[in-house]
Amino acid sequence: MEYHGIPFEGTVWQASARYNNAVMSRADVDAFFEKARLGAAQYPESVPDDEPETLPAPTPAMKTNATVYTPHEHPLPSGNQIGSPSRGERGINTAHSEQSTIQRAQRGSNQADLFVFGVTSSRQQRQQNRQAEFTFSSNRASVRANIFCELCKFIIANARALRFQPSEVRHDATSIHIEGGGSGNRSQNSRCSEVFAGYKTFAELYKSASDGCHLCSLLTAPDAEGSLDAPPNSASQVFIGVYGDKSFDGPGRIEIQDVHERYGRKVINLYFDSPSAKIQGSLQYKNTNTDELFELAKGWLEHCRKHHDQCRRESTSAFMPTRVLKVSCTNGELSSVQLCPTAELNFPRAPYLALSHCWGTQNIIQLVSGTLAPFQRDVPITKLSQNFRDAALITAHLGYQYLWIDSLCIIQDSPEDKAREIPKMAEIYGNAILTIAALGAKDSSGGCFVTRNPLALVPALLRDGDADVRDQVWAWNHALPGPDADGLIRPPLHRRGWVVQERALARRTLHFGSAMVYWECLEASASEAQPEMQERAFSTDTSDPVFAHQVGIKTALQALRRSAESGGAWEQWEGLWWKLVKEYTASQLTRVNDKWNAISALAMEAEQCTKMRLYHGLWECNLFDEILWQCLEPGKRNAFAPSWSWLSYEGQIQAKRFNYDGGFRRLATVNKPGSFRVAADGLGRSRELLIRGYVFQVYSEQIQSSDNGVQRYALHLCEDNSGAELVWRWSPDVNPKGEWDLAALPLVKSCAGDGEIWGMVVRPTDASKLSWARVGIFRLYWLNQEADELLFGEGEKQDIVLV
Repeated sequence: MEYHGIPFEGTVWQASARYNNAVMSRADVDAFFEKARLGAAQYPESVPDDEPETLPAPTPAMKTNATVYTPHEHPLPSGNQIGSPSRGERGINTAHSEQSTIQRAQRGSNQADLFVFGVTSSRQQRQQNRQAEFTFSSNRASVRANIFCELCKFIIANARALRFQPSEVRHDATSIHIEGGGSGNRSQNSRCSEVFAGYKTFAELYKSASDGCHLCSLLTAPDAEGSLDAPPNSASQVFIGVYGDKSFDGPGRIEIQDVHERYGRKVINLYFDSPSAKIQGSLQYKNTNTDELFELAKGWLEHCRKHHDQCRRESTSAFMPTRVLKVSCTNGELSSVQLCPTAELNFPRAPYLALSHCWGTQNIIQLVSGTLAPFQRDVPITKLSQNFRDAALITAHLGYQYLWIDSLCIIQDSPEDKAREIPKMAEIYGNAILTIAALGAKDSSGGCFVTRNPLALVPALLRDGDADVRDQVWAWNHALPGPDADGLIRPPLHRRGWVVQERALARRTLHFGSAMVYWECLEASASEAQPEMQERAFSTDTSDPVFAHQVGIKTALQALRRSAESGGAWEQWEGLWWKLVKEYTASQLTRVNDKWNAISALAMEAEQCTKMRLYHGLWECNLFDEILWQCLEPGKRNAFAPSWSWLSYEGQIQAKRFNYDGGFRRLATVNKPGSFRVAADGLGRSRELLIRGYVFQVYSEQIQSSDNGVQRYALHLCEDNSGAELVWRWSPDVNPKGEWDLAALPLVKSCAGDGEIWGMVVRPTDASKLSWARVGIFRLYWLNQEADELLFGEGEKQDIVLV
């Protein structure tokens, strides 16, 4: 909303105006702020040091008759109007200042919330600043004291939310609270909204962060949620809001936004519990290419090699990649890089590191037939991309000589060399002593190292107290784009399709992120903020869907291996495989033809340990259920694979599973032709599936848009209007175009409750209707016996060919 020029220079305004649009008409809001401006003009912009302790009472101009309305436009009693507070109400937020209050109606409630405006002199700010000096209450030897700027000290001392105590609500309780509205039995005193404005521009806020203010550092950190951040030189006016909503977890949140709302709102959550707040070791430095960081990484690697049994399991085949890069450093600087055919080395096996990175669209240096011989003499350092130079430097600083990089160790213009090397990916990453991941680089020019503000990466203690009774209040920007982040904060590297198998197959990965450096291995994780190894607890029940959903892809592959090696049945590891597929399909590929290559090494690893075979990316032993994969939203098709394979779909997918012992039964049969597979590639020569089942002619109708903008569709039977009584919903693989000739192919039926049917939506690929292509899946609820008889009573099964 617009703030109509408030605040003025030299004043600090506090207001719960952010959500007032919900209870006031636009005209009322405009009138309110106009009257507030007139009232503010009665105050001097600064107060001399010899001014009396107590400011004079507001002039009559501060009083207004603006009425606040409920959402239903019913006026409140006359007492709920703007006016001057009593002496007892003074000092709630700003000591020694007069304030105006307004009672604001809450949705669905006759109670009102306090609306506070206040003005504070510069001398009063200095008095409050002296009360806002905080240090840590424990572990003082291992942390730095918080440093705050003058404005943040004032906010900390005056924000009402920072005086909240933990709620008695249970930690696992579920509640819904709408800002500006009623929330059950929650007290009106448990909510407040205050907006402070002290910096005239974002540039001043960024300057305060660079000068060492911990809270400003958190507020100006890059927004992990993908909002548009204000640039450091922005002249836009800044508002800092403290929005209190007391709960078990914390007292509320702090936000910043510019007055014109041109940039995204940055949110910092407040917590009662004490999170890890150590600013130590390499995290003290603004750069991640320090000696302290390399020593920390060496410690992680040494601990892993010494104590982690799963990570120590090394191949007994003395495997080495066909080629590696030999790197050398002089005085801490990269001095030489040389391509070495490993067959020519004087020892059968040497420890090497591997690089996982985004290629991007830039023309990076590559190994081609014409550079094979020159690179064996010397790879020009000046032509190496930043990712490559940093990875070579990391290799040398960790004490190793050899590094494997795909674009420099595989001959890129040789189909024969690619055909030999790509299937070795599982061994290349699996046998590397360590994989370096350029996590935060969008392309090869991004590099591994970053410059960061360490204060933006750890919590700030805003209220000190007894941590045992949760009396402390912390501000924490915990949504960081680390290795396990998803959604909008998913790091650039993990949006690349090739990296899924690189990450899953590597025993140990050192992630160089945009915020800090992370460690990930088969048994533990760590980071600069939490340098001690966090050991993972492995579930003994790998068929548990919760376990399959929560584990990372490195752990998922490891659990799949353990289950298969112990003789586990299909049900014990198939969820883990689909975890990997879902993660893979959430990423992108530059070339569609790489759809299989980019996961083939991972698939072959799964084939080898399970002793089962894939057919166009689906398991041969379970083709019936495998073809009912579901896309999360309509995407694109490619001609690389048949329509019934998820390899043909560009977008994220997930598996559908049915309990045939719990009421589901099959309505069709699925068979593949008797053709042989392409050797060791998980694909098949034939693209056909033979399906025998019921086929119903249907037509599609768009019914609505969901909250996230994805269209929803319904199906209707063409032959009989009574079919409209059935609740058909379908998820198209691609958005339907024109008048498609569609058919529904029921595959699975539930006999429990009102019943449901899952099946495939198909369309003919030619006029003869001899072959069909999958275009989506459907879910049908039938309501009575008549509907069941309508579909299956007199129908006969028929054969179709799915391509």
